[in-house]
Amino acid sequence: MDYDFTVKLTAIDIKGIFCYKLLELIQVGPQAQFILPNRLTGSKTSLYIATRWEDNFVPLSGNIEEAVGADVLVQILLLAKFLFINDLHSDNCGYWKDTKEVAIVDFMPKAFFTFVNVKRAFLNNDSSVYWNSGHIDALEECDEETRMKVARKSLTKWDLLSNIDLAYEQITPEKDRMKQHEIGCKGCYSPTEELEQYINTVKHNIIKLSELFKASE
Repeated sequence: MDYDFTVKLTAIDIKGIFCYKLLELIQVGPQAQFILPNRLTGSKTSLYIATRWEDNFVPLSGNIEEAVGADVLVQILLLAKFLFINDLHSDNCGYWKDTKEVAIVDFMPKAFFTFVNVKRAFLNNDSSVYWNSGHIDALEECDEETRMKVARKSLTKWDLLSNIDLAYEQITPEKDRMKQHEIGCKGCYSPTEELEQYINTVKHNIIKLSELFKASE
């Protein structure tokens, strides 16, 4: 299989590997192949991620003919906030052509933590600073009730909790290879410890958000 785009991460972050696989499973991200450091790549510290998708990705920056629906913008922010991914500028995210299903083809992991107020975190628009004024305005015009409906529907469609477990299972070979070759990750924990702490935090926040949605029904 030929891959169309390659990202080089100079600081290996197991969360990035996991998120690429999770986004692929929920059909938000492209197919991804991970190339870990070895003697063939000539690097002991860099991770290469090769991604592939059909010619159907429409970035926010390329949307000229019609307005992007607020539901797409809400989904991007939802994933950015609850998966703790950053760098979602208008070339890295958008939607799949003819579907308006949200698409994210590149990102950077960031620090994760348990939300004290899950509703406030959900309604925060900080990730939209990467977008142009038209998309920011469209998001600002989307009221709280509409955002809640979009997010509730998206969580059901993505089945995030189940796919988180599946993504963990599918990247286990990469994680084990990192351990076998003593490849360290960004941070002070082993790849397994880092990933398990991250997953537990993500699950906790998603469960709290789901409980918020149920309480508002």
